[in-house]
Amino acid sequence: AALKRRITAVLETLQQLSDACEMRDRLRAELEAHEYATAVRTCAICMEKLSNLGDKAGAAKDLKRTIDKLLDEVVQGIDAQVRAVCMSFDDERMATIVDAYVSLGDPSGLADKLGAAFGEAALTATTMVVKGYALAPSSRAGGHAASTGAAANWTYAELVERLPGEMYRSCLLKTLESLFDVLATHRAMVQWHE
Repeated sequence: AALKRRITAVLETLQQLSDACEMRDRLRAELEAHEYATAVRTCAICMEKLSNLGDKAGAAKDLKRTIDKLLDEVVQGIDAQVRAVCMSFDDERMATIVDAYVSLGDPSGLADKLGAAFGEAALTATTMVVKGYALAPSSRAGGHAASTGAAANWTYAELVERLPGEMYRSCLLKTLESLFDVLATHRAMVQWHE
C-alpha cells in the first residue's frame, strides 16, 4: 500500500510536469501568434502548477526559468505592439494591448507606457526626417554631412546643424508633417478609448 502511494505520487508529479511542458509549448505558440493576453494567462496557470510541485522535481525549476523567460518575451512583444500602435493606430492591435495589460494585472501601467511610446514615436519620426535631409546628396555636396555610419551617432541638434540653409524650410515642413501623423494617431487612440 505504501509503495502504491509513492508510485501514485510520482505519477501525479510526472503528469503535472507533462502538463506544464504542454503549457510551455502552447505558450510558445501563443507568443509566435502574438496572442499576448492568452500567453500571459497561460504563464500564470503554468507557474501556479509548477509552484504546486514545490521542490518535488528538479525539472520544475528549469521549467519555471523557461516560463519566466517566455513571460519576458511576452512583455517585450506587448511593448513592441505599444510602440507600433503609437506610430500607426490599429483598433485590433489596441484591443490586444489593452487585453494583455489587463491580463498582466497592470491596466493603469498602460497609460504610462503609451505616454512614453508616443514621446518616442514623435522623436523617432522627426529624427528620421531630419536625418534624411542631413544625409541627402544635395546636403553632402555642401560639405555639411558625413557618412551614414557617422550620422547614426549624431544628436538631433547635430543633424539640424548640418542642414544647409536652403533645406531648412522643406525639412521643417516634412518634420511637422511627421509630427502631425503621430498626433493624428494619438487622436485616433483617444477617440477609440472614448
